[in-house]
Amino acid sequence: MTIEKSAAAAHPGTITGRAWRRFAVATGLTFGLGAAWLVWRMPLQVSDSLLLMLDSLSAQSGWVFGWQHSDSGAFFRPLYLAQVKWLMDLSPADHTLSFKVLHVGLLLATAWLFV
Repeated sequence: MTIEKSAAAAHPGTITGRAWRRFAVATGLTFGLGAAWLVWRMPLQVSDSLLLMLDSLSAQSGWVFGWQHSDSGAFFRPLYLAQVKWLMDLSPADHTLSFKVLHVGLLLATAWLFV
């Protein structure tokens, strides 16, 4: 008999570790899917992203685009700029869908890592 089973047998009203894990997964799924639905329904803010999206079309690669803007002074996020370039290259038809899929996936991954 394992320790968990013997503790549950000794105290019949206690909650086992497996039940806590199930509760944590259910809570994480509930919050993660709820937040993902809200992100999916949120409109893409064109004013924040449009200039970067248009600038990325003329760059050779994501790495080059990220490091071209590394001296902008406002913020240093070359991987964000590379991500914009990669998403623009991967989805030539519908950019909004690709950005939303990425952000929903990142949000669900964050919820999973939290659990």
